[in-house]
Amino acid sequence: MKPIQILFFTSPDCSICDNQDRILQQLTDTGMINYHNHLITTAFDLALRYGVKSAPTLVYLLDERPVKVSPGFQSNQAIMTTLNLIQNG
Repeated sequence: MKPIQILFFTSPDCSICDNQDRILQQLTDTGMINYHNHLITTAFDLALRYGVKSAPTLVYLLDERPVKVSPGFQSNQAIMTTLNLIQNG
């Protein structure tokens, strides 16, 4: 199964975002996801397209279409649950 794409919206000096990044990196290392960091302050148009208003926020993409937007810190378990729902949905 191909990895799920995640857009990770972050902001400067966000310690929670740093923690979120570590979790996403661990999942990337397993091959389950690919993710891309976007600073909410510089990727304003992209954030607007997906309705992102705060950081951290994860946007899950399936075939380049958004299937879920998760604002706030997401634990490893919450991300795994979302991935399972997307893959089995």
